[in-house]
Amino acid sequence: MSYTIMLWLVNPGSQNFETEAIEHTAGQERTLHPGAISGVTVPPARTRLVYGVYENEQDAASVLDEIQVLLGDGRALRLRHTQGHEFLIPAAQVHYAVMAHVQQPFED
Repeated sequence: MSYTIMLWLVNPGSQNFETEAIEHTAGQERTLHPGAISGVTVPPARTRLVYGVYENEQDAASVLDEIQVLLGDGRALRLRHTQGHEFLIPAAQVHYAVMAHVQQPFED
């Protein structure tokens, strides 16, 4: 059984120049913009991020405990995305973290 930890972020609300940025990037080739493959440079900001997927409940619970300590100390979380992007998420922007069982395609 696999487990995931997902971060729910505080909704940043409407961002300055969000509409203009979406219109500007809509008609352009995605390869021209760094980070565009994963959509990280295109507004609006995402409010949910997968922090990680773990093989068992104990590993996921251990990571959740680490997140609790970091957020409790007011420290940012470092998230490494599969496409090589790294995010620093300020503690004040994390609404909550959740651990849940995920069904893998090969599981019965």
